[in-house]
Amino acid sequence: MIIDHTADKRDAHFNNTDIHIKTFAERLAETDPTLIVMEAAGSYERALAKHLHAAGMPVVVANPKRIRDFAKAVGQLAKTDVLDARIIARYAATIKPEAQTAIDAISLEIKDLSARRRQLNAIRTAEQADDRIRSRRCP
Repeated sequence: MIIDHTADKRDAHFNNTDIHIKTFAERLAETDPTLIVMEAAGSYERALAKHLHAAGMPVVVANPKRIRDFAKAVGQLAKTDVLDARIIARYAATIKPEAQTAIDAISLEIKDLSARRRQLNAIRTAEQADDRIRSRRCP
């Protein structure tokens, strides 16, 4: 993970492991942040968000499409980890999203199951379309 410290123009890097996340959350708590914005990244952000919420810090897990649309709107078309961190910081400063409450384990499971259901429905729809095409070719 890469963190953009906009005020002092530094980037911080850390591994997405429990020990590194815990250490980072403790160090971040010392800075008394007003808002922490991160991009949803296929559940990789969950452990960090959980630790930050537990520490009482204001956290936003932003929709990646909104971040990408914002980046395009401000002319940022390139995509690297460092540029992503900077555009998320700019998004936070410009949009000023409200901090979110922590999501409980049951809600996360429902969210995961709903996402999986959507995936399976999309696969089924594609397979049904493929079956229809094949049945037209082979009388």
